[in-house]
Amino acid sequence: MKSKFVQAFASLIFGYGLYAINICRWIWYDEEVPARVKELAKED
Repeated sequence: MKSKFVQAFASLIFGYGLYAINICRWIWYDEEVPARVKELAKED
């Protein structure tokens, strides 16, 4: 039980970490944000 909980917790943190990195990239390349959002929308 504990190992499953730890695994889920770790994957959650990892997912949020990647999400935060993407937001930081968008902020860093502020001018490219609209284009990047459109590209992501197309991919999904």
